[in-house]
Amino acid sequence: MVEGAVNGAGSALSKLDNILAKTGFSGPNGIFNKLPKNTSAQQSRYASLQSFRNEFIRLHGETTSGIKSLDEVLDDFDNLVTNHSTVPNIEQYVDELMQQSSKFKGGAFGLEILNDLPPALQGKTLSKFEASIDDLSDCRFDMQFTDGTNFVYLETKNYAQSTTFSSSFYNQFKAYISNANVTDINQIKYYFRANSGVTKIERVQKFKNMLLNGNKYEEIYNSNKSLFNSMQLTDEGKLKLLLESQNTSHQFFNFIEVF
Repeated sequence: MVEGAVNGAGSALSKLDNILAKTGFSGPNGIFNKLPKNTSAQQSRYASLQSFRNEFIRLHGETTSGIKSLDEVLDDFDNLVTNHSTVPNIEQYVDELMQQSSKFKGGAFGLEILNDLPPALQGKTLSKFEASIDDLSDCRFDMQFTDGTNFVYLETKNYAQSTTFSSSFYNQFKAYISNANVTDINQIKYYFRANSGVTKIERVQKFKNMLLNGNKYEEIYNSNKSLFNSMQLTDEGKLKLLLESQNTSHQFFNFIEVF
């Protein structure tokens, strides 16, 4: 048991103690020993297993919506530690999760996806966490899966319906589309948590509005013409007509999933 665990503190706390004691987390090559300690905040969070444990509990307690119970989140975290501790960059994913409550909320949704793979990811292998989409961009994907031939780049978003798609959100999307390795729109997956009011049609419309605003669709189209050509969108005008239409089921929108 992790030093400082309180007897009788509850099954969830005991579960977390047991997870942190696993070789995949606290062993010589485990996640904990790979966590970055470049800042004073990181040094404090990861000073000991008990420090990590206390911060994990605190962050979950501060996250009041869009997240499962602590016991359920721990099931998802256990899956990460037990089955994926050797995946490259896992320490970057866990560090991102532990930075603040909003990132804990987003990271916990990613763990939820990973522990209950949607149909599009079943049969594929998780191959990397938190890495640059390409050499020309600082944008990073949350997870990368492979079917042995092609990569699938995964982004998980735990947003309220009212959350705006910011300029950084757009730049990240542009980086995904611009990636020369993406030759099929199904290689990009944006998973949005099914929070109140968040639906596939509503998300599609939000993407449409984002790309029509300031004619951003022109930049998106020209960043990977061959990708759009493969979807019979053979010029900017056809993409614009799609975005202005009522069509929410075109294959271009296959990258948007609500889970």
